[in-house]
Amino acid sequence: MPIGRILIDTNVLIPLEDATEVPETHAALLRTLAEQGITVFVHRASYDDISRDKNIARRKQSISKLAKYPVFEKVIVSEETLSKEFGQISNKNDLCDCYILKTISDDLCDFLISEDNGLHKRAAAVGLGQRVLRVREALDLIKGVYVDAEISLHRVEDVFCYQLDKNDPIFFSLRDDYDEFDDWFEKCCKLNRKAWIVRDGNGICGLVIVKDETNETDIPRFQESRLLKVCTFKIADTYRGGRLGEHLLRKILWYAFESKYQVVYLTAFEKQYHLRELLAYFGFKELGQNARGEIITYKEWPANIEDAEDDYDFHRLAYPERRIGTSSAYIIPIWPVYHQRLFPEGTKKTSSQLELFSENDADPRTPPSNSIRKVYLCSSPTKKIKRGSFVYFYMTQDDAFSASQRITCVGVVDSFREISCISELIAATAKRSVYSIAEQEVLLRKGPVKVLDFIMLGYCQPALNLERLLELNILRAHPQSIVKITERQHSVLQSVVNISLRPES
Repeated sequence: MPIGRILIDTNVLIPLEDATEVPETHAALLRTLAEQGITVFVHRASYDDISRDKNIARRKQSISKLAKYPVFEKVIVSEETLSKEFGQISNKNDLCDCYILKTISDDLCDFLISEDNGLHKRAAAVGLGQRVLRVREALDLIKGVYVDAEISLHRVEDVFCYQLDKNDPIFFSLRDDYDEFDDWFEKCCKLNRKAWIVRDGNGICGLVIVKDETNETDIPRFQESRLLKVCTFKIADTYRGGRLGEHLLRKILWYAFESKYQVVYLTAFEKQYHLRELLAYFGFKELGQNARGEIITYKEWPANIEDAEDDYDFHRLAYPERRIGTSSAYIIPIWPVYHQRLFPEGTKKTSSQLELFSENDADPRTPPSNSIRKVYLCSSPTKKIKRGSFVYFYMTQDDAFSASQRITCVGVVDSFREISCISELIAATAKRSVYSIAEQEVLLRKGPVKVLDFIMLGYCQPALNLERLLELNILRAHPQSIVKITERQHSVLQSVVNISLRPES
C-alpha cells in the first residue's frame, strides 16, 4: 500500500473517542485505516491546542484519548520561518496549524485529514491543498472507491417536494438553522415545487430545491433579470467533503444556463466555508447579507470576466458559458473503460450490448464521476500542454460502445505535469481521480505518468467519427497518443461541432 502514514487532526479524532454517537464516516475511516495497515499519527501541536481548553475535565479527557496514537513532534524552527512558509500567524491556533502543515511539507507523512476550514484554506494557499483531505475524501481515496451516490448525472432524480419524507435526516440541520422550515416546506409541497435529489440506501444524501423568482425578488440588483433562486442546496453530513456538492452544482448551472436564466443565486451562512469556496471557484460573487445574516452569492450570464488570464480562467468563472477558443488544442485518445468513468452520460452501449450489460457495470471500485473538474492520466510522450488549451477526447475502438472511434467530449486544461513517484501521483489525483491506486501503480511501471487536470465544457454534437475527422484533415490516422492540432484544424473542428451540455441521443 503506497499510503503508509496519515496525520489526523483532533477535530476528526476527538469525535471518534467521545462518548457521543460517532459520525459514520469518521468511524469508517479509522476502521479502513486499520484494515489497510496505515499508521495514524497525531501532532504535538494538537496537544498544545487542547491544553488551552479552559474546561479542565474535558481537557484531560481529550489528551488521554490522543495518548494511544504515535506523535509527530514539532520541528525546531522559528515562528518567523513558519509564517514565511505558511502565511501570517495571528494567534496560537494559527501557529499550531503551521506546525502541522510543516509535517506535510517535509514529507514526514502522506496526508493530513482535517475538517478545519481555516487549515484547508491555508494549505491551498501554499500549494499543499491536495494533501489535506476531509474525512469523506480520505475515505474514498483509501478504499479506492468513490461514494455510490456520485455516479452519474442521470442519477440525480427530478421529484416533487411532496414526494420527499420530511423526516429524512437531511432535513434535521435545516430545521436547526430555520425555525420556519416546516411551514416553508409544506408550502413547497402544496405548490408542487420541484426538487433534485441524490439517494443512497439510507435516504437522501443530496438535495436541491429551486424557484423561479423572476419579477418576484426584493433584491434591487436582480429585479430586471430572469432569476433562478436555489432555495435549498444541502449535502448530508455523511457525504460532505466529497464530490457530491460539485455534482449537484453542475446540475444547477446546466439547468439555469439551458433555461436561459440570467442570474442564479442562493444564500449561505458564513460558517458554510466549503460551499462558499466551491461557488467562488466557479464564478459566484458575494453581495452582502440578508436580514437573517446569510451571505447572498450569485452568478450571472453573459459573464463579464475582464480579469480572466486565459481560456481556463474564463470557462471556470463563466461555467458553463462557452466561447470560441483561441488557445492551442489537442485530441486525446481515451480507452472506453476510462471514458465510461470520466464521461458516463456520453458512454452508451450499442444496441447489441444492451441486453448483456447494464448501466451499472462499471468497476464498482471506481464508479464514474460527474464532477466539473476532472483528471486524466496517461503515458503519452507529450511533454507540455499549456494551461487554457482545449482538449478533445476521442474514444478508442470498442464495438460495445456507440461512441467508438469518435470525438465525444471537450474540456479546457488547468494543468499538465509529469509525475514519477507513486506517492506524488496519489497526492496529485486524490481529490479528482477515477483511477484506483492499483491502476496508478500499473501506469507508473511503464514510466512517468502525465497528469492532465481540466474542466469539462460539454459534449461534442455531432460526435465526429474517424472517417469524418480524416475527411476534414483534422487527423491523419487513428490517434495512438495525444495529438496537437493546428490553429486551422481547430478552427475547422469548432466550425462543424457544437458543444452541448448533453451527449448525442
